[in-house]
Amino acid sequence: MTRTTPARPVDIEALFPELAAFRGTTTRLHPRPGRPDLSASSVGGPMLWPADEPWPVCGETHGHGRGRRPANIHRYRQVLASAWAREQAPGPTDDERKLLGELHREHRIPGTSETDPLPMIGLAQLYRRDVPDLPAGPGDSDLLKRSFLLVDGCRASWSSAGGWVRQVSGSVQTALTELWQQHWPNCPPVGYKLRAPYQHLWVRFHSLPESKRYAEGESEYAVILERYNTVLDELFAGEEVYVITPVWVTEAEALPSQPDDGYWQTLLVEDAPAPEFRTYCHLIAVRRSWRYGCLDELLRDIADDKVAGILITDTQMRRIYHPYDGGADVFLPTAGERDRMRDRHADWLSNHPSGL
Repeated sequence: MTRTTPARPVDIEALFPELAAFRGTTTRLHPRPGRPDLSASSVGGPMLWPADEPWPVCGETHGHGRGRRPANIHRYRQVLASAWAREQAPGPTDDERKLLGELHREHRIPGTSETDPLPMIGLAQLYRRDVPDLPAGPGDSDLLKRSFLLVDGCRASWSSAGGWVRQVSGSVQTALTELWQQHWPNCPPVGYKLRAPYQHLWVRFHSLPESKRYAEGESEYAVILERYNTVLDELFAGEEVYVITPVWVTEAEALPSQPDDGYWQTLLVEDAPAPEFRTYCHLIAVRRSWRYGCLDELLRDIADDKVAGILITDTQMRRIYHPYDGGADVFLPTAGERDRMRDRHADWLSNHPSGL
């Protein structure tokens, strides 16, 4: 894998000479796994810290009585990456799924309340010697500002060279919108609209043999749920997911929102000159842990066309599962991942050339 920034395809200053006066040196980081010590520049490594300077904390109220251990997060990622890298029978085994579930378990921090100051996480330590043209800090110090990042509804950056430099109080709604726009900028979060702009990342699986649409007995419901859950487990095993439910209306007024009701945003999905013909969609996003079978009641309603438009995504919104009555559309980060999933379940594909 290339770890350097490629040369620019064009000379910007030649095209826009007036920009030359604003030229500045930019250092782009390409972090990779390693074991840095205190004397090295690093992202997420150990940090030097002034003995007379308190460690920064966030004083906002956070739900931080429980959390995952960093060592378990690293181990979880290693196990999952190794499982999918296997050439023979890729994907987690039953024993690995059991281990992944244990590693994803949250642990309670004894004696911690929701209002206690929350220590920030060290993000980067960069020495001036490693960053071209970086000016010296106070007192000719040679250690770059150490930034800290705190997530869970509040984001803040902090710098030892200049105090607070940025603090953005963000709601969950804002964070979700930013994640969606980062990964799926060409389409709103509406299931049936995703396929056109992201066909190169899309695959459709049918729920029953011979592309039969609806179940006619419990044995066929079992096949439908097994296919739904198999793909969902490959996408989200041991992780948390957002289950996004649309509420279709003909008025733009937002739903009454309470802090825990999951309201995300309201979209104008279908415009029309006359207001009475416009269609709006309120999106409700609920976060929950994924376990095989945990959404069976919802999935069965989808299979019967009692519920429609559901999206299920990972918490970073990089993978999308959109079940419908008759099958499911899956959107993955790369065409390669899409191809591997498609090949694993080739018997569930449509015979139509378009894949529908």
